[in-house]
Formats: sequence, structure tokens, C-alpha cells
Amino acid sequence: MNEPSDIDSPTPFADLAQLRREVDVLHRVIRVLLLGLVLATAALCLFMYRQSQLLRFQILAQQAAVLEADKQHAPLLGVLPLFQQIGGRYPDYSSNVLRKFNLPPLAPTNPPVKRP
Repeated sequence: MNEPSDIDSPTPFADLAQLRREVDVLHRVIRVLLLGLVLATAALCLFMYRQSQLLRFQILAQQAAVLEADKQHAPLLGVLPLFQQIGGRYPDYSSNVLRKFNLPPLAPTNPPVKRP
């Protein structure tokens, strides 16, 4: 006869079917996660590409201004060694002015005059 213990006990095939359903669910979850990862990676790549293009345009726009500033300041930078030579002659000037701009004092190019 049918005893209650026979009806409640699962068959081995029912366990196998349950495991297959769980594996199928896990496969779907993994596919969704991989799809999300691919989409997130693609979005990040597009964002970084756009940022690099914007930075490139900014660099090109500012490059002309930098070249113009270099042309205007070139004569002033040519006088800089003269100030460094003055710092070599006068230690007070060297300690106050040249140190403020992190410039080393230079020895004068002309030798001192010898008096007889």
C-alpha cells in the first residue's frame, strides 16, 4: 500500500531536475553579469575617448597662446644671466632677489680690474 513515507521522499530524478534548474538560473545570472560588464566597459571607453578628444582640442587652442607668450618673453629671459652675474658680485642681491626665484648667482664674465 501507499505509505506516507513513500510519497514524501523525493526521487533521485527530482533532485537531478532541481539541480539542472538551479544551474540554468546560474547560467542566466552569469550571462546578465557579463552583458552588464561589457556595457559598462564600453561606456567607460567611450567616456575616456571623449575626454581625450576634448583635452586634445584644449591643448591645440592653447598652443598658439603659449607660443606667442614665449616670443614676447624671450627678450626678458635673455637678460636673466646679467642679473645672475650681478648676484655673483653682490651677495646681498644674491641672497635676497636670486634666492626668491631659485636662481644661482653666476661669476662675472669680465675679470676684476687690477690696480697697481
